Amino acid sequence: MKRLSTTLALLLSFGCAAQAALAPNYQRLAELQAVLAHPDVIGAFPVSQPIDRIEYREPDLYRVTAGPCRLDVKIVSKPTASGMVGPRQFSVEPGKPVCS
Repeated sequence: MKRLSTTLALLLSFGCAAQAALAPNYQRLAELQAVLAHPDVIGAFPVSQPIDRIEYREPDLYRVTAGPCRLDVKIVSKPTASGMVGPRQFSVEPGKPVCS
């Protein structure tokens, strides 16, 4: 009986740990890297205006600024299959650039 309790406790602890998402600082880093790597984000600005700043505006929304132009970029969650675990899967959706 004691062996069964120990085995059950171990199995339950592994099941809970496997469902953990990335820590917030690593999730934010993954989102920033995805924003900078997206070809439509880079292509939204003239070559003469490199990106100056990326701002976190609110959950799942960043603002990329290059000189007088800005571009809002959404982070969109991808659906996960039932029973799948691991870090959040997402895509990057750039809006339209606005220049002043």
